[in-house]
Amino acid sequence: MLFGKCLQYHPAAELPQGQPGLAGIARCADFLRMRAYFRALRDERRQLGWKGLLRKRGWRLVALVVVYYLVRDTILYVLIPLAIAAGVLKR
Repeated sequence: MLFGKCLQYHPAAELPQGQPGLAGIARCADFLRMRAYFRALRDERRQLGWKGLLRKRGWRLVALVVVYYLVRDTILYVLIPLAIAAGVLKR
């Protein structure tokens, strides 16, 4: 598991006193909460089916999917090509 041990000691989040920093732990906690939310959605879909999940979660679920793909596609098809073009034009 990739993030299974994220709440343990992480050297990048170390404070000068040698104690683990809270920034890395907070980021891991956010990731674990998000992962638990998506697992709950998966379990609900398995129990209720796609129609039942859409009835229960409604437009919030649709908005979540639309925002996810909007952000992903903007990064892939707009920001990355612009960054590459800016790097090529600087040379």
